[in-house]
Amino acid sequence: MRSTFTGLNTMVRGIFANQLSLDTVGHNITNASTEGYSRQSVNLAATMCQMQGSLYGQVAVGTGVDSTSILRARNVYADRQYRQEVSTQKYNDIMQTNYERIETAFYDTENTGIQVAMQNFWKSWKALSTNASGNAEREAVVGQGAVLCDMMHRAKDDLVNQMNALYEELDMRVDNINELTSKIVQYNKNIVAMEANGSSANDLRDQRDLVCDQLSEYIDISVSERDGYYNVVCDGATLVNKTSKLTLEISRGSSGDTDSSYVDYGVLDSAIKIKETHTAFTPKNGSIKGIFDAVDENKRMIDDLADMSAFLLTTFNAQHQAGYDINGVEGVNFFGSSSSTSYSYSYSEYRNYSSQTDFDHVYIYKDGEILTGIEIIEELTVNPKLAAYGGGKYIAAKTDRDSTGTDSDSKALGDNAVLLSNFFDMTKGYTDLTTSTSDLYYNYYDINGQVIDIYYDKFTTLDDGSTKELVYRGDDGVVYKVTPATGEDDETTDDESGGVYYVDGNGTILTISSTSEESSDEEDGVSITFTGVKTITNSVTTTYTTVSYTTSSDGFLIYSASDGHIYKTISADGTVGYYTYDYDGNKVALTRSTVSADSESDEEDEENTSTTTSDILAIYSSEGGDDDSDGITYVIRSNDNSVRALGDVSIYSYYNYSMSQLGLRSETMDVKVEAQDALIVQIQNWRASESGVDWNEELTNMIKFQKGYGACARCLTAMDEMLDRLVNNTGQVGR
Repeated sequence: MRSTFTGLNTMVRGIFANQLSLDTVGHNITNASTEGYSRQSVNLAATMCQMQGSLYGQVAVGTGVDSTSILRARNVYADRQYRQEVSTQKYNDIMQTNYERIETAFYDTENTGIQVAMQNFWKSWKALSTNASGNAEREAVVGQGAVLCDMMHRAKDDLVNQMNALYEELDMRVDNINELTSKIVQYNKNIVAMEANGSSANDLRDQRDLVCDQLSEYIDISVSERDGYYNVVCDGATLVNKTSKLTLEISRGSSGDTDSSYVDYGVLDSAIKIKETHTAFTPKNGSIKGIFDAVDENKRMIDDLADMSAFLLTTFNAQHQAGYDINGVEGVNFFGSSSSTSYSYSYSEYRNYSSQTDFDHVYIYKDGEILTGIEIIEELTVNPKLAAYGGGKYIAAKTDRDSTGTDSDSKALGDNAVLLSNFFDMTKGYTDLTTSTSDLYYNYYDINGQVIDIYYDKFTTLDDGSTKELVYRGDDGVVYKVTPATGEDDETTDDESGGVYYVDGNGTILTISSTSEESSDEEDGVSITFTGVKTITNSVTTTYTTVSYTTSSDGFLIYSASDGHIYKTISADGTVGYYTYDYDGNKVALTRSTVSADSESDEEDEENTSTTTSDILAIYSSEGGDDDSDGITYVIRSNDNSVRALGDVSIYSYYNYSMSQLGLRSETMDVKVEAQDALIVQIQNWRASESGVDWNEELTNMIKFQKGYGACARCLTAMDEMLDRLVNNTGQVGR
């Protein structure tokens, strides 16, 4: 039989359940605007029933309701989708902002900008071509050239400042990442401790999820939960593992101010590494990735500026040098240093490999030094000789030293100024007009950026008909092998009139004073010492100079490229040999020949051998199989007078193409930002439908639980009245 007071307990449970639900509704309403808050609800369940006997057996009588837990509404799939897409959104935002800054640096108005400066410079040359003797026209050319240089420098400075600002922002964001991962670790500890008794730390979980959302704005993360702990992974590294974490730190360059990024782009590149493991950390998305890509975009624009500057320092300078100034003196560099030799600026195949992904930009070589990246732009100044007072007279406006031709108005004509003005819209074919200029050639460098002797590693015909070939270049000097016209290659003597002999860079005859073979195989290593006589400048003291070197088993590198390497070896008698390695790692002997670039065949043809250095090809080939299918041939163009820093396009076209590509990338990013923002709104709406607090729903619940509370209380009152009647009034009948 049921207890008399069972109904009271049932109603009390109902009151408590409705009260707790009403309190939870109030908690939801007060946190409706709290960032990261998830709507909570009370999980109610019926309590254990009591068995009551009846006419037909036992019946189960309910005993009320109880609160089993308070749950938060959360969709883990929506969270995962949001964190993935918000990383892309923040990446796009960084790139879009950077494009806006770059466009500001290159912004052209009607009166300013690089394009306007180029147009005015071109107009000044056009004016000079019709009146080469006019002082005003000459000074205008110098002035407009200086304006063009200033515009290039200004754009470069803006780009460098932007990169520095991006790296400063990177520092702050990395600090924020470390702070967020520390918070996740602390939340992990607190949540697990609070839930040890079986409860759910909903509010702490909301805060931990919010921190993960904020972290995903910086880097792409993967979040997993185990035993109540969050583990956070990015770039293969577990940044948070339960109650431990990794710390990110910034590293600047690799060797202080001598870092290549500082030389090439005016900034010390930053990289992120994990402090505990000293390994590189490279996120694939998020604002951190956006910062690195934005820096690379700025470097790309600096490279474009460097290409245009290289064109002016080389091709344009070469044409100016081909002409003559107002006094009939050969032209000098229009751009660059006045202390440089006439043909100091030449093209280089050296490439600076940094974080940049585009390696098709040209670098130049000046007086023994490679100018890379930002150094080329900084070199672009009007020659101080021309910029000085009255320096306009040195402008080489004519092609004929003795030309005095004038037009009908008795104005001196400037035919070289015409050619120079054409450079702004000319293509590669116009280089044929520069027949009086010295050939512009490539310099070759090994994998360490050191000069290798491809250009010089050929037979040079001397005035007496002999040939000279470089056989060694080292820190201690150079050695040339000279073969007289009547000498034989297998003869080695110190007699200049007898046969092959050796000289140093000054032409002093050297003798082989000692040799020592380190192995029976002469290709494995031979030490050779050359000794010569050199007279000191004061013409009093005479001293001996010695050049010693040892060839390794690989000789010394003369060619390095993706198709292989070529090594040169020298035996004890000075005989030069060439070889390479095949794909199986076997040493392959090479034969060397020199043929004209115009030759229709790669075979050695003595009649077709040319001594003109403007179009020499060096051929290194090995003996192949029966069908020559295994033969190896290297063709090295050691001189090319058609090389231009801008390829086959004009400087106008190059600049306009660079700007159009910048605009296209910027416009594409704008479209991506708009689309990504719309996607984020959809995901946020999805999350809000699951976790957000709906005022109408909460007010409805408030009324429901309020009425439920009142109903339980009213029922409890009715039961109390019944019990009062039973206790106080029963048994009084008949008294």
